[in-house]
Amino acid sequence: MNKEIELLDFCRVKKIFEKGFGFLSTIYFEENIFFHFSKVRDKVDRESLQNMKRGVVYVFYTSEPSDEKRKVKRLWTDLKKVDTRLIPSFVDKVIDELKEGDTNIFETAHVIKLLREAKLLPEEKFLKILESSKVGKTPTILKPMLTKEEIDRFENFEKLVEDIKNSKIKKEIWIDRILENVSTTF
Repeated sequence: MNKEIELLDFCRVKKIFEKGFGFLSTIYFEENIFFHFSKVRDKVDRESLQNMKRGVVYVFYTSEPSDEKRKVKRLWTDLKKVDTRLIPSFVDKVIDELKEGDTNIFETAHVIKLLREAKLLPEEKFLKILESSKVGKTPTILKPMLTKEEIDRFENFEKLVEDIKNSKIKKEIWIDRILENVSTTF
């Protein structure tokens, strides 16, 4: 029997219907994933979803096949509560999304920030993110990946982003400047 590997997924929840169900976008599958509140066991997570504003809550979840569709198996609103065994392959998938994925790059950048804040993103993986073509082409996505304190460490963060965008600075140099001003040791 071929058992499916459990994959950590994420999306920004835009709407949950009054009856407590909805569909979540996915970074792995073509079809959206069916979701029902019955899968939310944690009281804090349930309250967070019930009180959410449109598009504000990010959820992390796993899914499983069900009647030719997929449905949510487990769900978290706090990345720190996710089973850590699911994190390494998730980090690799997030990096792939920055290389060739269809997920909104600013949503992906926000998840990178959450991974960093939870100390779940190793330095070498953060470096791969900085080296990705989407970051080079759209350097404004750096800002949502960094904390306010990190941005404040830069002499002029906005000028650095503008210089990257206009290719006035070599890739190795701006990556070094980013790494000098952010916390990458976990």
